[in-house]
Amino acid sequence: MGSINWTDRQLGVINSIDGNTLVSASAGSGKTAVMLERVMRLITGESGKARVPLKRIVMVTFNESVAAELKSKISSRLSKKIAQSEDKDYLRAQIEDVPLADISTMHSFCSGIIKNNFEYLGVQPSFAIVDENEKDMLFGKALANVLKEYKENYDYQMDMLINYFGGERGFCDTIVALYGFLESQLDREDCLNRLAFLCYDGEFKDSPLAKAFIDIVKADAAPLIEEGEEKLALFTREGMAKRQQHISLTLQMLRGIANAKDVKELAGYLDLLPRIETVPRSKKDDDVDKSIGDDYKAYNSRCKEFIFGKLKDKMFSQPYDVMQENIFRSRGYVERLVDVLGRVAKEYAGAKIRDNKMDFADLEYYAVKAMQNDRIAKDTADCYDYICVDEYQDINAVQEYILSRLSNGKNLF
Repeated sequence: MGSINWTDRQLGVINSIDGNTLVSASAGSGKTAVMLERVMRLITGESGKARVPLKRIVMVTFNESVAAELKSKISSRLSKKIAQSEDKDYLRAQIEDVPLADISTMHSFCSGIIKNNFEYLGVQPSFAIVDENEKDMLFGKALANVLKEYKENYDYQMDMLINYFGGERGFCDTIVALYGFLESQLDREDCLNRLAFLCYDGEFKDSPLAKAFIDIVKADAAPLIEEGEEKLALFTREGMAKRQQHISLTLQMLRGIANAKDVKELAGYLDLLPRIETVPRSKKDDDVDKSIGDDYKAYNSRCKEFIFGKLKDKMFSQPYDVMQENIFRSRGYVERLVDVLGRVAKEYAGAKIRDNKMDFADLEYYAVKAMQNDRIAKDTADCYDYICVDEYQDINAVQEYILSRLSNGKNLF
Protein backbone atom coordinates (compact mmCIF):
# COMPACT_ATOMS: atom_id res chain seq x y z
CA MET A 1 0.00 0.00 0.00
CA GLY A 2 2.91 2.34 0.77
CA SER A 3 4.04 2.16 -2.88
CA ILE A 4 0.81 3.67 -4.19
CA ASN A 5 1.34 6.81 -6.22
CA TRP A 6 -1.34 9.01 -4.68
CA THR A 7 -2.72 11.85 -6.76
CA ASP A 8 -2.52 15.39 -5.40
CA ARG A 9 -6.23 15.32 -4.63
CA GLN A 10 -5.95 12.01 -2.80
CA LEU A 11 -3.02 13.29 -0.76
CA GLY A 12 -5.02 16.39 0.09
CA VAL A 13 -7.82 14.19 1.44
CA ILE A 14 -5.42 11.88 3.30
CA ASN A 15 -3.80 14.81 5.08
CA SER A 16 -6.98 16.78 5.80
CA ILE A 17 -7.38 15.93 9.47
CA ASP A 18 -8.39 19.28 10.98
CA GLY A 19 -12.05 19.29 9.99
CA ASN A 20 -14.92 17.31 8.52
CA THR A 21 -14.12 15.88 5.08
CA LEU A 22 -16.59 14.64 2.49
CA VAL A 23 -15.11 12.60 -0.36
CA SER A 24 -17.20 12.32 -3.53
CA ALA A 25 -15.80 10.01 -6.21
CA SER A 26 -16.97 7.27 -8.54
CA ALA A 27 -17.03 3.59 -7.60
CA GLY A 28 -13.62 1.93 -7.78
CA SER A 29 -11.71 5.21 -7.53
CA GLY A 30 -9.98 4.25 -4.28
CA LYS A 31 -12.07 5.98 -1.59
CA THR A 32 -11.66 3.09 0.86
CA ALA A 33 -7.90 2.93 0.20
CA VAL A 34 -7.66 6.67 0.88
CA MET A 35 -9.57 6.23 4.15
CA LEU A 36 -7.22 3.40 5.18
CA GLU A 37 -4.11 5.46 4.38
CA ARG A 38 -5.53 8.38 6.35
CA VAL A 39 -6.10 6.14 9.39
CA MET A 40 -2.61 4.61 9.12
CA ARG A 41 -1.00 8.06 9.12
CA LEU A 42 -3.08 9.10 12.11
CA ILE A 43 -1.98 6.00 14.05
CA THR A 44 1.73 6.34 13.22
CA GLY A 45 1.92 10.13 13.37
CA GLU A 46 2.84 10.41 9.69
CA SER A 47 -0.01 12.90 9.35
CA GLY A 48 2.23 15.52 10.95
CA LYS A 49 0.13 15.58 14.12
CA ALA A 50 0.38 13.69 17.41
CA ARG A 51 -0.20 9.94 17.08
CA VAL A 52 -3.79 8.76 17.50
CA PRO A 53 -4.19 5.27 19.01
CA LEU A 54 -6.40 2.92 16.98
CA LYS A 55 -8.89 2.60 19.85
CA ARG A 56 -9.58 6.35 19.48
CA ILE A 57 -10.73 5.89 15.87
CA VAL A 58 -14.09 4.63 14.56
CA MET A 59 -14.24 3.10 11.08
CA VAL A 60 -17.76 2.34 9.82
CA THR A 61 -18.30 0.14 6.78
CA PHE A 62 -21.45 -1.34 5.25
CA ASN A 63 -20.09 -4.81 4.85
CA GLU A 64 -18.65 -7.21 7.45
CA SER A 65 -16.09 -8.55 5.00
CA VAL A 66 -14.78 -5.04 4.29
CA ALA A 67 -14.45 -4.43 8.04
CA ALA A 68 -12.49 -7.67 8.44
CA GLU A 69 -10.28 -6.76 5.47
CA LEU A 70 -9.54 -3.32 6.93
CA LYS A 71 -8.53 -4.89 10.25
CA SER A 72 -6.27 -7.33 8.45
CA LYS A 73 -4.60 -4.60 6.41
CA ILE A 74 -4.05 -2.36 9.41
CA SER A 75 -2.50 -5.21 11.38
CA SER A 76 -0.28 -6.21 8.46
CA ARG A 77 0.93 -2.69 7.73
CA LEU A 78 1.64 -1.96 11.39
CA SER A 79 3.63 -5.21 11.65
CA LYS A 80 5.82 -4.14 8.72
CA LYS A 81 6.57 -0.82 10.40
CA ILE A 82 7.81 -2.33 13.69
CA ALA A 83 11.33 -3.06 12.45
CA GLN A 84 11.97 0.58 11.50
CA SER A 85 10.10 2.08 14.44
CA GLU A 86 11.75 3.71 17.45
CA ASP A 87 8.67 2.93 19.53
CA LYS A 88 8.03 -0.74 18.92
CA ASP A 89 5.94 -1.12 22.07
CA TYR A 90 3.44 1.47 20.82
CA LEU A 91 2.99 -0.30 17.47
CA ARG A 92 2.68 -3.70 19.17
CA ALA A 93 -0.04 -2.23 21.39
CA GLN A 94 -1.89 -0.99 18.29
CA ILE A 95 -1.69 -4.44 16.69
CA GLU A 96 -3.05 -6.00 19.88
CA ASP A 97 -5.98 -3.56 19.76
CA VAL A 98 -6.96 -4.44 16.17
CA PRO A 99 -9.30 -7.40 16.96
CA LEU A 100 -11.45 -5.30 19.31
CA ALA A 101 -11.12 -2.02 17.40
CA ASP A 102 -14.28 -0.17 16.39
CA ILE A 103 -13.95 -1.16 12.74
CA SER A 104 -17.35 -2.58 11.90
CA THR A 105 -20.66 -2.11 10.16
CA MET A 106 -23.00 0.62 11.38
CA HIS A 107 -25.26 -2.02 12.89
CA SER A 108 -22.41 -3.63 14.83
CA PHE A 109 -21.41 -0.22 16.15
CA CYS A 110 -25.02 0.46 17.19
CA SER A 111 -25.07 -2.90 18.95
CA GLY A 112 -22.07 -1.79 21.02
CA ILE A 113 -23.82 1.45 22.03
CA ILE A 114 -26.87 -0.54 23.15
CA LYS A 115 -24.87 -3.06 25.18
CA ASN A 116 -22.95 -0.26 26.89
CA ASN A 117 -26.22 1.42 27.88
CA PHE A 118 -28.66 -1.49 28.25
CA GLU A 119 -29.86 -0.45 31.72
CA TYR A 120 -30.81 3.04 30.53
CA LEU A 121 -32.58 1.57 27.49
CA GLY A 122 -34.36 -1.13 29.49
CA VAL A 123 -33.17 -4.02 27.30
CA GLN A 124 -31.23 -7.20 27.92
CA PRO A 125 -27.57 -7.04 26.78
CA SER A 126 -27.70 -10.67 25.62
CA PHE A 127 -30.15 -9.93 22.77
CA ALA A 128 -29.85 -11.88 19.53
CA ILE A 129 -30.09 -10.42 16.01
CA VAL A 130 -32.78 -11.72 13.66
CA ASP A 131 -31.85 -12.03 10.00
CA GLU A 132 -34.12 -10.86 7.20
CA ASN A 133 -35.78 -14.26 6.79
CA GLU A 134 -36.66 -14.50 10.48
CA LYS A 135 -37.82 -10.89 10.45
CA ASP A 136 -40.17 -11.60 7.54
CA MET A 137 -41.53 -14.63 9.40
CA LEU A 138 -42.10 -12.77 12.70
CA PHE A 139 -43.60 -9.72 11.01
CA GLY A 140 -45.82 -11.90 8.82
CA LYS A 141 -47.07 -13.73 11.89
CA ALA A 142 -47.81 -10.44 13.67
CA LEU A 143 -49.70 -9.17 10.64
CA ALA A 144 -51.66 -12.42 10.35
CA ASN A 145 -52.64 -12.24 14.05
CA VAL A 146 -53.95 -8.69 13.69
CA LEU A 147 -55.92 -9.55 10.54
CA LYS A 148 -57.35 -12.62 12.29
CA GLU A 149 -58.74 -10.40 15.05
CA TYR A 150 -60.47 -8.21 12.48
CA LYS A 151 -61.94 -11.25 10.73
CA GLU A 152 -63.26 -12.68 13.99
CA ASN A 153 -65.01 -9.38 14.68
CA TYR A 154 -66.48 -8.46 11.29
CA ASP A 155 -65.45 -4.96 10.26
CA TYR A 156 -67.05 -3.49 7.14
CA GLN A 157 -64.46 -0.71 6.81
CA MET A 158 -61.67 -3.25 7.05
CA ASP A 159 -63.21 -5.35 4.28
CA MET A 160 -63.53 -2.30 2.05
CA LEU A 161 -59.95 -1.27 2.82
CA ILE A 162 -58.59 -4.69 1.87
CA ASN A 163 -60.60 -4.64 -1.36
CA TYR A 164 -59.25 -1.17 -2.16
CA PHE A 165 -55.71 -2.55 -2.14
CA GLY A 166 -56.66 -5.37 -4.48
CA GLY A 167 -57.19 -8.05 -1.84
CA GLU A 168 -55.41 -9.29 1.25
CA ARG A 169 -52.04 -9.69 -0.45
CA GLY A 170 -52.04 -6.11 -1.73
CA PHE A 171 -53.14 -4.86 1.68
CA CYS A 172 -50.37 -6.80 3.44
CA ASP A 173 -47.78 -5.49 0.95
CA THR A 174 -48.92 -1.95 1.79
CA ILE A 175 -48.56 -2.55 5.54
CA VAL A 176 -45.07 -4.00 5.00
CA ALA A 177 -44.06 -0.97 2.89
CA LEU A 178 -45.46 1.49 5.44
CA TYR A 179 -43.66 -0.29 8.26
CA GLY A 180 -40.42 -0.07 6.28
CA PHE A 181 -40.95 3.69 6.06
CA LEU A 182 -41.72 3.80 9.79
CA GLU A 183 -38.42 2.04 10.58
CA SER A 184 -36.43 4.74 8.80
CA GLN A 185 -37.78 7.53 11.01
CA LEU A 186 -35.96 9.00 13.99
CA ASP A 187 -39.10 8.80 16.15
CA ARG A 188 -41.34 5.92 15.15
CA GLU A 189 -44.07 6.69 17.67
CA ASP A 190 -44.33 10.33 16.58
CA CYS A 191 -44.28 9.31 12.91
CA LEU A 192 -47.10 6.82 13.48
CA ASN A 193 -49.18 9.54 15.09
CA ARG A 194 -48.55 11.84 12.13
CA LEU A 195 -49.25 9.32 9.39
CA ALA A 196 -53.00 9.88 9.52
CA PHE A 197 -54.05 13.18 7.97
CA LEU A 198 -57.52 13.31 9.56
CA CYS A 199 -57.02 16.78 11.05
CA TYR A 200 -55.21 18.15 8.01
CA ASP A 201 -57.01 21.10 6.39
CA GLY A 202 -54.96 21.39 3.19
CA GLU A 203 -54.59 19.26 0.10
CA PHE A 204 -54.08 15.51 0.32
CA LYS A 205 -50.69 15.90 -1.43
CA ASP A 206 -49.36 17.80 1.59
CA SER A 207 -50.56 15.28 4.18
CA PRO A 208 -48.11 13.04 6.08
CA LEU A 209 -49.67 9.93 4.52
CA ALA A 210 -49.23 11.24 0.97
CA LYS A 211 -45.62 12.18 1.72
CA ALA A 212 -44.99 8.71 3.13
CA PHE A 213 -46.44 7.20 -0.05
CA ILE A 214 -44.18 9.33 -2.26
CA ASP A 215 -41.14 8.18 -0.26
CA ILE A 216 -42.17 4.55 -0.80
CA VAL A 217 -42.59 5.10 -4.57
CA LYS A 218 -39.17 6.76 -4.83
CA ALA A 219 -37.57 3.89 -2.88
CA ASP A 220 -39.18 1.36 -5.26
CA ALA A 221 -38.05 3.29 -8.35
CA ALA A 222 -34.42 3.72 -7.26
CA PRO A 223 -33.17 0.12 -7.84
CA LEU A 224 -34.97 -0.04 -11.20
CA ILE A 225 -33.23 3.17 -12.27
CA GLU A 226 -29.83 1.90 -11.09
CA GLU A 227 -30.26 -1.41 -12.93
CA GLY A 228 -31.54 0.41 -16.03
CA GLU A 229 -28.51 2.70 -16.12
CA GLU A 230 -26.22 -0.33 -16.02
CA LYS A 231 -28.13 -1.91 -18.91
CA LEU A 232 -28.04 1.34 -20.89
CA ALA A 233 -24.26 1.42 -20.51
CA LEU A 234 -24.07 -2.20 -21.69
CA PHE A 235 -26.28 -1.58 -24.75
CA THR A 236 -24.22 1.50 -25.61
CA ARG A 237 -20.96 -0.48 -25.43
CA GLU A 238 -22.39 -3.32 -27.52
CA GLY A 239 -23.87 -0.96 -30.12
CA MET A 240 -27.42 -2.24 -29.52
CA ALA A 241 -29.10 0.93 -30.78
CA LYS A 242 -32.73 -0.19 -30.65
CA ARG A 243 -32.51 -1.48 -27.11
CA GLN A 244 -30.50 1.59 -26.14
CA GLN A 245 -33.36 3.78 -27.37
CA HIS A 246 -35.97 1.55 -25.73
CA ILE A 247 -34.38 1.57 -22.28
CA SER A 248 -33.70 5.31 -22.50
CA LEU A 249 -37.46 5.91 -22.73
CA THR A 250 -38.11 3.55 -19.81
CA LEU A 251 -35.48 5.32 -17.71
CA GLN A 252 -37.06 8.65 -18.61
CA MET A 253 -40.37 7.38 -17.20
CA LEU A 254 -38.76 6.03 -14.03
CA ARG A 255 -36.83 9.24 -13.40
CA GLY A 256 -39.99 11.26 -13.92
CA ILE A 257 -41.69 9.15 -11.24
CA ALA A 258 -38.72 9.41 -8.87
CA ASN A 259 -38.48 13.20 -9.34
CA ALA A 260 -42.16 13.91 -8.65
CA LYS A 261 -42.28 16.25 -5.66
CA ASP A 262 -45.70 15.07 -4.46
CA VAL A 263 -48.59 12.71 -5.31
CA LYS A 264 -50.41 15.39 -7.30
CA GLU A 265 -47.44 15.85 -9.61
CA LEU A 266 -46.95 12.08 -9.79
CA ALA A 267 -50.62 11.51 -10.70
CA GLY A 268 -50.40 14.12 -13.47
CA TYR A 269 -47.18 12.61 -14.81
CA LEU A 270 -48.57 9.07 -14.85
CA ASP A 271 -51.71 10.25 -16.64
CA LEU A 272 -49.59 11.38 -19.60
CA LEU A 273 -47.39 8.28 -19.85
CA PRO A 274 -47.64 6.09 -22.95
CA ARG A 275 -47.43 2.32 -22.60
CA ILE A 276 -43.95 0.76 -22.64
CA GLU A 277 -43.49 -0.89 -26.00
CA THR A 278 -42.37 -4.50 -26.38
CA VAL A 279 -38.64 -5.09 -26.41
CA PRO A 280 -37.35 -4.47 -29.95
CA ARG A 281 -35.12 -6.90 -31.78
CA SER A 282 -32.58 -6.53 -34.53
CA LYS A 283 -29.96 -8.71 -36.21
CA LYS A 284 -27.30 -6.89 -34.16
CA ASP A 285 -29.13 -7.81 -30.96
CA ASP A 286 -29.46 -11.45 -32.02
CA ASP A 287 -25.72 -11.66 -32.54
CA VAL A 288 -25.10 -10.75 -28.88
CA ASP A 289 -25.30 -13.23 -26.01
CA LYS A 290 -28.93 -14.40 -25.73
CA SER A 291 -28.82 -14.14 -21.94
CA ILE A 292 -28.55 -10.34 -22.27
CA GLY A 293 -31.82 -10.24 -24.16
CA ASP A 294 -33.60 -12.58 -21.74
CA ASP A 295 -32.38 -10.57 -18.77
CA TYR A 296 -33.59 -7.34 -20.34
CA LYS A 297 -37.04 -8.78 -21.04
CA ALA A 298 -37.34 -9.72 -17.37
CA TYR A 299 -36.25 -6.21 -16.37
CA ASN A 300 -38.71 -4.66 -18.81
CA SER A 301 -41.53 -6.74 -17.30
CA ARG A 302 -40.65 -5.52 -13.79
CA CYS A 303 -40.70 -1.92 -14.98
CA LYS A 304 -44.10 -2.40 -16.63
CA GLU A 305 -45.50 -3.98 -13.47
CA PHE A 306 -44.20 -1.12 -11.30
CA ILE A 307 -45.21 1.78 -13.56
CA PHE A 308 -48.51 0.45 -14.84
CA GLY A 309 -49.56 -2.55 -12.77
CA LYS A 310 -48.81 -0.91 -9.40
CA LEU A 311 -49.06 2.83 -10.05
CA LYS A 312 -50.92 3.95 -13.19
CA ASP A 313 -53.57 1.20 -13.35
CA LYS A 314 -54.07 0.66 -9.61
CA MET A 315 -52.97 3.42 -7.25
CA PHE A 316 -53.55 6.25 -9.76
CA SER A 317 -56.35 4.87 -11.91
CA GLN A 318 -58.33 8.10 -11.31
CA PRO A 319 -57.39 11.78 -11.78
CA TYR A 320 -55.84 13.39 -8.70
CA ASP A 321 -58.88 15.62 -7.97
CA VAL A 322 -61.22 12.61 -7.98
CA MET A 323 -58.74 10.62 -5.89
CA GLN A 324 -58.50 13.43 -3.31
CA GLU A 325 -62.28 13.76 -3.04
CA ASN A 326 -62.66 10.01 -2.53
CA ILE A 327 -59.87 9.92 0.02
CA PHE A 328 -61.29 12.73 2.12
CA ARG A 329 -64.60 10.95 2.02
CA SER A 330 -62.82 7.85 3.28
CA ARG A 331 -60.97 9.28 6.28
CA GLY A 332 -62.25 6.47 8.45
CA TYR A 333 -60.55 3.94 6.21
CA VAL A 334 -57.24 5.78 6.42
CA GLU A 335 -57.60 5.91 10.18
CA ARG A 336 -58.16 2.16 10.16
CA LEU A 337 -55.05 1.63 7.99
CA VAL A 338 -52.89 3.54 10.48
CA ASP A 339 -54.53 1.64 13.35
CA VAL A 340 -53.64 -1.69 11.72
CA LEU A 341 -50.07 -0.51 11.15
CA GLY A 342 -49.74 0.50 14.79
CA ARG A 343 -51.18 -2.78 16.08
CA VAL A 344 -48.94 -4.85 13.81
CA ALA A 345 -45.89 -2.83 14.89
CA LYS A 346 -46.81 -3.41 18.56
CA GLU A 347 -47.41 -7.14 18.01
CA TYR A 348 -44.11 -7.52 16.13
CA ALA A 349 -42.21 -5.59 18.82
CA GLY A 350 -43.78 -7.79 21.50
CA ALA A 351 -42.66 -10.96 19.74
CA LYS A 352 -39.07 -9.71 19.61
CA ILE A 353 -39.10 -8.62 23.24
CA ARG A 354 -40.41 -12.01 24.37
CA ASP A 355 -37.57 -13.78 22.54
CA ASN A 356 -34.98 -11.10 23.47
CA LYS A 357 -34.29 -10.36 19.80
CA MET A 358 -33.70 -7.27 17.68
CA ASP A 359 -33.68 -6.67 13.95
CA PHE A 360 -31.26 -4.30 12.23
CA ALA A 361 -33.70 -1.39 12.41
CA ASP A 362 -34.02 -1.95 16.18
CA LEU A 363 -30.26 -1.56 16.54
CA GLU A 364 -30.50 1.89 14.98
CA TYR A 365 -33.66 2.71 16.95
CA TYR A 366 -32.17 1.92 20.36
CA ALA A 367 -28.83 3.50 19.48
CA VAL A 368 -30.72 6.72 18.67
CA LYS A 369 -32.58 6.46 21.99
CA ALA A 370 -29.25 6.21 23.78
CA MET A 371 -27.57 9.01 21.82
CA GLN A 372 -30.51 11.35 22.43
CA ASN A 373 -29.35 11.39 26.04
CA ASP A 374 -26.77 14.18 26.28
CA ARG A 375 -24.67 12.44 28.93
CA ILE A 376 -24.50 9.17 26.97
CA ALA A 377 -23.75 11.01 23.73
CA LYS A 378 -20.92 12.98 25.35
CA ASP A 379 -19.43 9.94 27.09
CA THR A 380 -19.50 7.98 23.82
CA ALA A 381 -18.12 10.82 21.69
CA ASP A 382 -15.31 11.43 24.21
CA CYS A 383 -13.99 7.94 23.46
CA TYR A 384 -13.03 8.88 19.89
CA ASP A 385 -10.88 11.45 18.13
CA TYR A 386 -11.78 10.53 14.54
CA ILE A 387 -14.81 8.98 12.83
CA CYS A 388 -14.39 7.50 9.34
CA VAL A 389 -17.41 6.33 7.33
CA ASP A 390 -17.05 4.26 4.16
CA GLU A 391 -19.79 4.76 1.51
CA TYR A 392 -21.24 7.72 3.43
CA GLN A 393 -23.75 8.37 0.64
CA ASP A 394 -25.58 5.16 1.58
CA ILE A 395 -26.40 6.06 5.18
CA ASN A 396 -29.97 6.92 6.14
CA ALA A 397 -31.28 9.77 8.30
CA VAL A 398 -31.25 7.65 11.47
CA GLN A 399 -27.62 6.61 10.98
CA GLU A 400 -26.62 10.18 10.17
CA TYR A 401 -28.16 11.35 13.45
CA ILE A 402 -26.09 8.80 15.40
CA LEU A 403 -22.91 9.92 13.63
CA SER A 404 -23.72 13.59 14.22
CA ARG A 405 -24.05 12.94 17.96
CA LEU A 406 -20.78 11.00 17.90
CA SER A 407 -18.85 13.74 16.11
CA ASN A 408 -17.43 16.90 17.68
CA GLY A 409 -18.22 18.77 14.48
CA LYS A 410 -14.72 18.61 12.98
CA ASN A 411 -13.61 14.95 13.04
CA LEU A 412 -15.93 13.21 10.57
CA PHE A 413 -14.54 11.69 7.37
